[in-house]
Amino acid sequence: RDVKPANIFLRRGQALLGDFGIARWVNSADAGLTVPGQLVGTPRYMSPEQQVGGPATPGTDVYAAGLVIYEACTGVRWPSAQLPDRGDWTQLPQELQVGLRRALALDPEERWPDAGAFAAALAPARRPRWPAAVFGGLVTIGVVLAFWPSPIPLPPIATPASSAVVLAFAPFAAEGTPGAGSLGDSVARYIATSLERYHDFAVVKPGSVAPDSGAVRISGMLTQHGDQLRIVARGSSPGSGVSVQDSATGGVLDWTVLADSVASGLLKELWRAGAGADPLLPTRAIPESEHGFALWWQAEQSFSRARWDAASREYETALRSDSTCYLCDFRLMDIDRWLVRPQLPERIVRLRGALDHFPAHYQALIQAALTPPPKRLDLLRSAHATYPTFFLAAFEYADELFHRGPESGVPRSAAMAPLQQALALRPDFAPGWEHLTWLLLSEGSSTATRAALDSLLRTPSPELGFSAALRVTLELGYHWRFLPPDSAKVFSRKVLADPRIRSDPAASAGARLMMTADAPRGAVGLGQLLEVGFSGSVDAIAGGLLGQLFGYAALGRLDSVRITGIRAGRATADHSLPLLALELEAVLRAFDPDSGLRREPALDALLQRYFGERGPLARRAAWTLGVLAARQGDVAQARSWRDSLKTEPTPAPLRGILDAMITALAGTPSEALRVLPALPPLNTPGSLGAPLAYAVTRFLRAEWEQRSGRPHDALRTLLWYEHLQIIGHLTGEAQAGEMGWAVGTLARWKRAGQLDPQSAAFDRCSAYRAVARLWAGGEARFAARADSALQILKRDCPVAP
Repeated sequence: RDVKPANIFLRRGQALLGDFGIARWVNSADAGLTVPGQLVGTPRYMSPEQQVGGPATPGTDVYAAGLVIYEACTGVRWPSAQLPDRGDWTQLPQELQVGLRRALALDPEERWPDAGAFAAALAPARRPRWPAAVFGGLVTIGVVLAFWPSPIPLPPIATPASSAVVLAFAPFAAEGTPGAGSLGDSVARYIATSLERYHDFAVVKPGSVAPDSGAVRISGMLTQHGDQLRIVARGSSPGSGVSVQDSATGGVLDWTVLADSVASGLLKELWRAGAGADPLLPTRAIPESEHGFALWWQAEQSFSRARWDAASREYETALRSDSTCYLCDFRLMDIDRWLVRPQLPERIVRLRGALDHFPAHYQALIQAALTPPPKRLDLLRSAHATYPTFFLAAFEYADELFHRGPESGVPRSAAMAPLQQALALRPDFAPGWEHLTWLLLSEGSSTATRAALDSLLRTPSPELGFSAALRVTLELGYHWRFLPPDSAKVFSRKVLADPRIRSDPAASAGARLMMTADAPRGAVGLGQLLEVGFSGSVDAIAGGLLGQLFGYAALGRLDSVRITGIRAGRATADHSLPLLALELEAVLRAFDPDSGLRREPALDALLQRYFGERGPLARRAAWTLGVLAARQGDVAQARSWRDSLKTEPTPAPLRGILDAMITALAGTPSEALRVLPALPPLNTPGSLGAPLAYAVTRFLRAEWEQRSGRPHDALRTLLWYEHLQIIGHLTGEAQAGEMGWAVGTLARWKRAGQLDPQSAAFDRCSAYRAVARLWAGGEARFAARADSALQILKRDCPVAP
């Protein structure tokens, strides 16, 4: 895991890889060599997954070897986290391009599986095209070129980012007390690292890649006399005439405080000066007044440290002080999305009117933010492709894929590559680590998830509020998703004993949030702790019972679903909770591949008790009975239940769903698809009139698409359960989006059965692994399917990483 030119040696015409001080054995553990998430290797030659703390594999060495070979052939380093399709291949011979493109894929699954396969792919290039090129060696092929004299001068190294102002640091000079020189290097690197986390600046550290002529060059001087230290830093851009300076004086032991002060001062002055990089820097979108600028600058510092609650307050204060802070509006739009808050219409109007105050790369993101799904995903995809080095474009594209991609038929795993790219460009960006941890809870291994979580926890800790609560939620998710139940319970009790947690109304959502981590056992376990430990809080008890309800549904325990619903009704006096349990059970039965599971007279009788209720509850019960009747092929009974919904308010989606089901029973799935009501976004309050209506519509649409000869559309439709769409903080009434997580195991089983083992093996294997994990402890029918999934995994699928 440290393949780089400096570790490749020439001996008797062969290229040999040396320096195995940090290598790991392929077939054994690291034996304590590193802590989880620790970066081991040389960052410039690390794979994307290594840069975000992932484990070292043969694929990481393949990527590093690809970097070395590309550099050997071209004299140019491959840009960090660049997609192969966007690379400059003009200087490489055609016979090397195919092999190197695959070696440099951002997704490890898309690379050559090991060095042998990579070598075989490059074999056709083994002819005497270049003098003294001996294609051999332990891992890399052709790397001898990196050390052979070139007949032409090497081209200049490109700067690291074209969508940000580049700050190129030189080593700081030092004078005075002996030893000040080494401190000068530390100060320069410390300031450079401090500036890395700001959105609009890309940093080249001392001794790194040579900058281009457009960079702002940062130099400095340290003067030390005894225990007193003075730091002076200057920035200049020869092409633009920009010249800035800041200094600080104090005790040597406080050098980090002084360096922080200088970093802040430099950055403020660079903003004031426009950094000589207009139109890259959005200088026309920041406050015009002195007071407004100071308030905005304070908010920017909170934003850069992922202190979202504080940043939100501070941006609002800056806006009230100076309405020209259009960048405040854009930052607040991002924060509101991350804090799961509705977007303010007046903010949208202001941003539309101020679009020309922003540079092009910002405009692309603002246009996307102002566009509703699913078109927003296309715009963000285009922005990411157009500005691949603008980390915010990579992050916001990943954010959209993660939260809303599955609604459009795009798997949430597609967010992995742009997330890794965003973090490679901005390693200190806490929302990136939050999203990566969340994604890996469902898609990754325990090792990768722990590494991402540790990286998140190493970023500056936020104050109390949503940001701090989210970190606790992710830690709980990790314990319940990957660790033994006893260990998870111990950790959960410790969390729930914290007075700050107990006094936070949002804590009642903890059990329900475990479903977002694909940890239904955590929803059950944490829900039980909430139910018992918060006996004085009706909201906490209801939240705990809802978590149990959804967890049991995903685990294939229908009896527990019904019993939990009854307990919920007694504990809260809320009649909708027992009904929700019956609706969940009915949908799981109605759409189960085993038609024998669909008929349950006791369930019908319990649903009919709700006819004594008025309004929505009676309609929901009648609609659920109609769904069960239609799935059993009883057209007359289905029509009867549809007709009982005459009082449903327009546009009457529940009646529309039953109309479509009755149409399908006549044998015309394409006509049924036409009749089926359109689906609003999952985060629309009260969508379709019943919590389970959205899930039912998805199951029906996928089934009818399959019958209409559109299997690809059916597979995309069944992906919706992977979404992460919620309203608020998952407190209060159950949401339609939660139903997707509750019935998600059934959706995976249906989807896996439709996937072609050859063309979609990875997706199929992933689905079967989830089924085997989640249904293993379910009722007999579901446990048997978990056993079947295990047999398929052993026969067709590689061992899970």
